[in-house]
Parts: sequence; C-alpha cells; structure tokens
Amino acid sequence: MFGDYSFVITNNSAIDTFIVNLELAFRNTVLASGTDAFAQSEISLDNVTSATEIFFSDLSSDTVNGNQKYVFPSFTNVASGSGGSLVDIGSLILSFTLAPGAVVNLGDGSFEVNVDGGALAQGAFSANVTTFISVDSVEKQQAPPPTVPEPKTLFLLVAGLALFRLANRRSHCFSFR
Repeated sequence: MFGDYSFVITNNSAIDTFIVNLELAFRNTVLASGTDAFAQSEISLDNVTSATEIFFSDLSSDTVNGNQKYVFPSFTNVASGSGGSLVDIGSLILSFTLAPGAVVNLGDGSFEVNVDGGALAQGAFSANVTTFISVDSVEKQQAPPPTVPEPKTLFLLVAGLALFRLANRRSHCFSFR
C-alpha cells in the first residue's frame, strides 16, 4: 500500500513576510513474527522548493534478514535483532519563512507513505502508519523601521548646525589677539 500527499503554501502579499510553522505528528509501527515474515513502512516528506528531504522514518521488521530502523535525522540503522515490533512516534515543527511572492512546495509527487509486508512461511506481519500535518502558527514579520529620518529629526539637525555656525561666527568677531 502507498499514499501520497503534497501541498503548496504561497505568500500572495506584495510587502509582508510570514513565518509559517507546521506541525507533523506521526506514528510508524511494524511487526513481523514467525519463521519467515517481514513488514516494512516508510514515511518521507520533501521540500520540493529547496530540493531537501525534511523528514523520514523507515522501519523494517524481518525475521530472516534482521531489522532496520532509520529515523530522522539519523542516517544510521538503530535497530537490532530479527522480527518483533519496531516503533517510531513523535511530532516536530517545520518552519518556513515566506517572503512576498514566495512559494513552498511540500511533497514531490512520489509516494510519501509506503507500507509493505509478507509471510513467506509460517508467520504474521503488520504495519501501521499515521501522519497528520496541521498549521501550528503563522506570524507576520514586523517591517523594518524606516531608514529615512523623520521631518522632526531633520529639522533639529539643520537648526543645530545653523546655531553652531552662528556661534562659531560670533566667536571670531569678538576675538582679541
């Protein structure tokens, strides 16, 4: 069995930048028992816009060839033994900064959820994958303060320079040598 999901987040604003936080909650379990059985399940999520894999969970319970457990962010097998139950449960926040007109495309069109298994002799297998992606928060970024001096500040600067010039001129008029 397999599943596919993909979606696009677009900032249609011409001036505002947003930080979008998505929560990915997941549960990935496999179980194989008997003399020759296996169960494998995989969850992955790609950011197509930046061409990066942002999450994965790959479990394989195999009574003959041994177990494998690759979980985000490790690329090493953290499982041991043969057969039995393997579980990967958790949630994480995926954060994206969307400038005006920016797009984030999640899911690359390939299968993001894949479940496989079989019992070739006496044995049993099961696999269960649950994923839920929700919007955790959307925050509008504050615009940077203006870099052009305000009229009051400019007026004070010009008035101060004029007074300095006047005071400097008067001191030269009354100087005795």
